[in-house]
Amino acid sequence: MSCSEVIIDAAKRAGIEFDADEAQEIVDILEERLSKRVENALADEYEDIFKLARNIAKQARINAVIEKRARILNAKAYVDIMSAVAKNPKDPAEALSAILVGSARLGNLNSVDARQHALNTNYQGSLLAALREANLESVFKSKDMEALIYQAMFDGDNFNVRQAGGAEAKQVAEIVKKHQKLRLDRKNLHGAVIAETENYAVRQGHDPILLRNGAKTAEEMEAAKNSWVAYMLERNSDGSLKRLSSKTFDNKPSTKEVNNKKVPYTEEMFLGDMWTNLVSGQHQNVGSIRGDDGQIDVVSAFKGPSNLAKKLSQSRVIHFKNGTEAYEYSKKYTRMSLVDAVMSGIDHDAQAIGLMEVFGTNPAAMFDRVLTDIKSGAKTDILTLDKIGEFKLRTQFKEIDGTSKSRGAGRPVMFGADFAGLASGWRMIQSMAKLGSATISSFGDIATNATFINTNTNRGIFGSYAQALGFAFKMFPRKEQQKLAYLLGVGIDGAMGSTHARFGSNDSLPGMVGKAQQHYFRLNLMTFWNDAQKSGVAKILAADLATYRNDAFESLNIRTRNGLKRYGIEEAEWDVMRQMDMLAADGREYMFAGGIDTIPDDVIEAAALAKINAGRKRKIKQPTQAAIDKYKNDLATKYSMYITDSADTAIPTPGAKERAYMNLGTERGTVVGEAIRAFMQFKAFPVTYVTKAAQRQRYARIQEGRSGVFGIAQMMVGTTMMGYLSVTMKDILSGKNPQEVFSDEYGLNPKLLTRAFVQGGGAGIYGDFLFGEYGGYGRGLIQTMSGPTFGSIDEIGNIYKSAASGDTDALQRNVTKFVKGNVPGMNLFYTKTALDYLFIHGMMEHVSPGYLRRMEKRMKRDMDQTFYFPPSQSATRF
Repeated sequence: MSCSEVIIDAAKRAGIEFDADEAQEIVDILEERLSKRVENALADEYEDIFKLARNIAKQARINAVIEKRARILNAKAYVDIMSAVAKNPKDPAEALSAILVGSARLGNLNSVDARQHALNTNYQGSLLAALREANLESVFKSKDMEALIYQAMFDGDNFNVRQAGGAEAKQVAEIVKKHQKLRLDRKNLHGAVIAETENYAVRQGHDPILLRNGAKTAEEMEAAKNSWVAYMLERNSDGSLKRLSSKTFDNKPSTKEVNNKKVPYTEEMFLGDMWTNLVSGQHQNVGSIRGDDGQIDVVSAFKGPSNLAKKLSQSRVIHFKNGTEAYEYSKKYTRMSLVDAVMSGIDHDAQAIGLMEVFGTNPAAMFDRVLTDIKSGAKTDILTLDKIGEFKLRTQFKEIDGTSKSRGAGRPVMFGADFAGLASGWRMIQSMAKLGSATISSFGDIATNATFINTNTNRGIFGSYAQALGFAFKMFPRKEQQKLAYLLGVGIDGAMGSTHARFGSNDSLPGMVGKAQQHYFRLNLMTFWNDAQKSGVAKILAADLATYRNDAFESLNIRTRNGLKRYGIEEAEWDVMRQMDMLAADGREYMFAGGIDTIPDDVIEAAALAKINAGRKRKIKQPTQAAIDKYKNDLATKYSMYITDSADTAIPTPGAKERAYMNLGTERGTVVGEAIRAFMQFKAFPVTYVTKAAQRQRYARIQEGRSGVFGIAQMMVGTTMMGYLSVTMKDILSGKNPQEVFSDEYGLNPKLLTRAFVQGGGAGIYGDFLFGEYGGYGRGLIQTMSGPTFGSIDEIGNIYKSAASGDTDALQRNVTKFVKGNVPGMNLFYTKTALDYLFIHGMMEHVSPGYLRRMEKRMKRDMDQTFYFPPSQSATRF
């Protein structure tokens, strides 16, 4: 009997089914491990075989339990999803969409997207708050401390705390690792089986562009791969590996099938396969966590049932020898700073946890199963079947599982960057060239914020506007105020430089251009404006709930009660939440997610037991610790969703639903995907205004028993008023006389009213393009609507034509126009007017004599507007 047949026979007796391939792979693994362990100790061969066999048998039993647990988790996830879908039989697709990205119409905003966002901001916020409390936030963000923090996180007790900066680095490392452990425990609760690793710093980044090293041909690709493999396998003088721990190869199969023949699988081949996977970007998808070689592994990650041999392989990842080598690799093969890597790890974990908690251990397979069953169940009802938009649902799922934003390294095009990198970099440059007045253009946020406060709290409309206007004057928070914002899960955009996500696709890259964009949004004050508005509404909601702590759920005002219900917080959850210790800050008390940990254990235990027994015929008497932990986590996440998603509604910020509309399920790096992202640049605000601000305002009013149309009208009146302030302020800063409010012919000036309505009531930043703020005069409607990238392409075409024709005057004009509209930093609202009068106006007049008078006449004709310092008379001449 062969070894594999012995394993199959023994497994059958243990109640485990193997096929021949699985059994043979186990034999291969056994031989591979054994050869490493006995190559210098042949006398102990049989003892090692028995030890290893016992370990495999033990692992087989563990994996059988893992599979059973995964089946239970997936069965529960399926029942929960289908139960939610069954509540809306006439439109099951809307019910599934609500689970994915939320539905204001159904009053269900407890979605995977909201959950992922809440987890991300809560984990990031609690980490930043802990660092700020210990006065270590600046140390954490310091470039000079990165190497020490890497070493402290990786080397543990062997780290020298007495060296310069060692004590602070150790403190930062302990705080970061504590928060990593919280996420690890939560993943394990929902199907992952991940052991805490001692020699670990952060989830290692691998930049596909740097790994590819500009390779375009097959020979260059092979050279880039060989260079990376050689770097990884570099050895010390004694022959030991310099960079890698031998653990990297512990689970390497002994053979590999090549051209239908099994050949020895060398370390070079093993790392070469890893390089190929890393360059392709497959390891980035959170639908199923993969090792660096792209292999899905249930023992160290999560996936549904799979064969034991794959599980025995465990995680196929890179293990570095020490923190110094891990840090050196990060500097060579990723453009991420330590802060970027830590926050990227949190984002990745938040996405994975949010998916697992709703769709089970294999989210993609569960989604496909649910969608198939919904379509199958609607076959007898053609009208219902017509409503199932599979494309829309799949694009939404691609946003929450990361498919639409993950990318590998495409063929280098220019500067060593691929098409996706160049396209993303260009969009960032366009943002920096066009959004100098973004803060002023965003005055409409005051109106959306005020109407949200009015709709979701017990405040009147005038009191709500007073609050929203007050936020605008609190743009630079004190230390304790910033810590409070972090604990509420807001203020993270500014801290991490992601404010740009409000205006387009959230696809910024690490590196010089990405960092420049972060600094730019601080310079134009958008970072501070955004954080002040979001923090303000979050604090109002949290403070209100703290004041209601002695009120029963049915005694809460209907607006607050409805708001809590949208995120799954009902009477039972409220009765538990109001027993937390409130966070005291700035003289007030606040309810916050971290306060869940202060609720007495017996209260949490009773609530978890009641939830488990709800609907059960056979009641249990005692909940497990896992059930208690899940209840606490879920309650904290529901509250975080209520706060963070409310802030993103009050200050319209795109989520997965909006990104699905804008990206249409396309992937980065494809021609269609990048074209769509270019077309949709700066249109995120109008899309979000409709899908979040307007729709949620409408249905909130309906659920309150009032007119939904009135709710939208109320908000649009406010945004139009704020739009008027915005356009008037920009006119004054540009040296123009503000347009007259009243018109002899129409009463109200229709041109000003249209500008104000579009600027504040839905178009926001894009209103600047519709009304020529960025050189729109002379452009057709299609060119203007297509966005800045396509407008710039047209300008480049004009430059080429004028150069080809030899028309130097036209060439000068076209080049000057292109530079004016596409150089970052020239349009900051507080420097633009001075720059225009001192340089830009004069340069345009120089290359096109008579330009200034023509511009003044055109503005008078089209907008009935004049300059109070006419450029034709006041601008510097060249």
